This record gives sequence, C-alpha cells and structure tokens, in this order.
Amino acid sequence: MKWLALLLLLAGCDTFDYASAVADRPDVRDRADCQWADVGGGFEQAQCSPVFAAFDASADEWERGGVGDFDIAQTEIFGAPFYQLWYSGKGENGHDIGTAASVDGIAWKRHPWNPVVRRGNFAGAFDRDDASVACVAYDGSTGVYHLWYRGTNTSAAGLTLGHATSTDGLIWNKDLLNPVDPLSGVDVTMSEFLTCDAALSDDVIQLWIGGLRVPTGLGSPEQAIQEADYVLAHASTIDGAFFEVTDHLVLAPSRGDAFDARGVNAPSVFRFGDAGDLDEWWMLFEGYEDLTVEASAELGATRVVPTASRIGWASTSSPGGVWERVDELPLPLDFSGADLAHNPRVFFLSGRITTFFADSFVDPLTGELREGIGLSVAPFPEVVE
Repeated sequence: MKWLALLLLLAGCDTFDYASAVADRPDVRDRADCQWADVGGGFEQAQCSPVFAAFDASADEWERGGVGDFDIAQTEIFGAPFYQLWYSGKGENGHDIGTAASVDGIAWKRHPWNPVVRRGNFAGAFDRDDASVACVAYDGSTGVYHLWYRGTNTSAAGLTLGHATSTDGLIWNKDLLNPVDPLSGVDVTMSEFLTCDAALSDDVIQLWIGGLRVPTGLGSPEQAIQEADYVLAHASTIDGAFFEVTDHLVLAPSRGDAFDARGVNAPSVFRFGDAGDLDEWWMLFEGYEDLTVEASAELGATRVVPTASRIGWASTSSPGGVWERVDELPLPLDFSGADLAHNPRVFFLSGRITTFFADSFVDPLTGELREGIGLSVAPFPEVVE
C-alpha cells in the first residue's frame, strides 16, 4: 500500500508497532504540544489549530494561494487510526486537489505526488478552469475510493459536479460520464451543486448534497438575494455516477432570524444509536443567516454567497428522511470569532465527536487572516442533554 511508507514517516521511525498504538492510543487532547480550550456545550477546540493550512512550512507552490474545501476519511490500519485528507489547493489560475495523511488528526504529511487530481487539460473539459473537492467516500467492500468534485469551465457549462475513482486515494480515474447530475429527473432543483457528504450503508453509498436554489425568472441580482437560498438533498448510488434520488429536500433553511435562516450547506454525517429512542443518523452543517451577491473570478460572473457561516446539527432515523435540528442555536465552534466557521467534517470516535472545520487563522508570516483547518472534540451523546 503506497500510503504505508508515508504512515511510517508519520510515526517518526523505521518500524511502527500497531499493537502498541492501539493499546496505548491516547486521547487526541493528551498531546503535550497542543492546548485545548473549553468553548462551551462540552466542546473543546485545539489551540494548535490550524492543523492544516496553505501557509504550513510543508506546503507546496501549487497550493500556496489557499486551502479550500476538503474532506477526510478515517479508517483503521491494523487497528491503528489513520486519517486521509483530500483538499483543494489554490494556484495562480485555479484549484487542483491534493492529499495528506495523519495518525492523530493534528500532524499531517502531504503526499509527494500532489496534486493527485488536476484540472482538465483540453478546452471542452468540464473541469478545465478549476477542480475543487466536494466529498470523498471509501467503499471497504470493493476497496474503491469515490471522489465527487466541483469542476469549472467558464466558457461552457460553468460549475458542475464530477466523479472519480481510485484504489489507493492517489491515482484517480475521472468518470467518462462527467459531469454527473445526482438530482437528474427529480423535482429537487438546485442551480449549483456545491458540497456533499457520503456514507456507506448496506453496500449502498448514501449521498447528501448541498447547493444553491434560485427561483427562475428573476430580473436582477437584488431579486436573487431576496429569493435564493441553500438547501440539502439526498441520493443513493452504487457506482457514484448513477443515482436514486429522494424526491424531497432533507433539510431547508429555518427562516426568520435564525443562524441558518437563508441556507444550509456542507453536510457531514455520522452514525450513532440504533434508530430506537435515539436517532441513528447525525449531521453537522453550515448555516447562513444572510446572503449577498459578489463577483466570482473563477466563474467569470456574479454569485450568491453567504455573509457569514456558523455550524449547526441535526438528526434523523433514516438517511433519506427529513432531518430535525438538534438545537436552534449554532454549535460553539469558531476560532476567528468572526462567524466564519464552515465545512465541518465529523467523526464519532472513542465516544466523542471529532470535528474538523474550516475557519480563518493568522498567517504568522504576513499577519493576514487566511483559511485553514481547525479541530475540536466533544462528548456524545451527553452534549445533547
């Protein structure tokens, strides 16, 4: 396995004792070189964050412009924890996709083959101008990784969704059917697919999809701001390119003056419970209180975007069911203090929810705020009492 040599490097030695790693597995908070801050509701944030950013010393030139959207797969290798990260790195002319690995979620090693997914190299490619991570799933029954990613071609279809597969997370084969449409033929309208999360259930990949919904026939950007919102839909797939679509939205904005009044996006799902007294499916998501319109250099047009972002959570008894919010208030996850927390990626590990999420952090070289990935942990289910 190509990642095994990199895992040994992460361990800092020539040999790695997996049995000892399991027996002595520390709580991630026990790392001596990282302090943790209690931010309420049982949540603690790692003060050594960002754990991954474009201004890391190990960052390469192709990604120096910024780390964008990302997804993480958490697996076990001989009983030891192993995290794989796929992230959008920004270069001079757009994003490509790189990968990194970690045994603790804090110290990451970029792969020397980065970027592992590059933009299309011909004029008609749907991803000619940009390739950015939407979500990743690993199907352990087939040994196949699935990547869904946003592709941009400003002279053609604009922003669409692509699919690629890999057996090692490094060498990816783009689907010949690209771009794919998870909501094709169903009246769950989105004008842009932006984010997703995937989970394997009974040999079927469950896919939750976030995107922008803009009513047709609007005459001005001002009308778009008033009527547009971000919503979540659901589909299932076996091969990643053809989908069975749930014919209703699974989560919509709260409206009113709620933190997610105008949009819900960037779903991240984990399972806990047995669908009895406690729901089995749990989701963290971005919530938007308000929207605005801004110019997009990547699309060569204006876009509806949120003015701020906070993280909320919801649960349901079935993956395609209508999700109910656990709380009307956002989770206390916010490193910058400026309501910029977004793109949560959550795991249920050792009785806790471990959450990676994007936020703004100070670049130590320039003093400017730049996007990076932060880390938090919280007990579960005590936090929902």
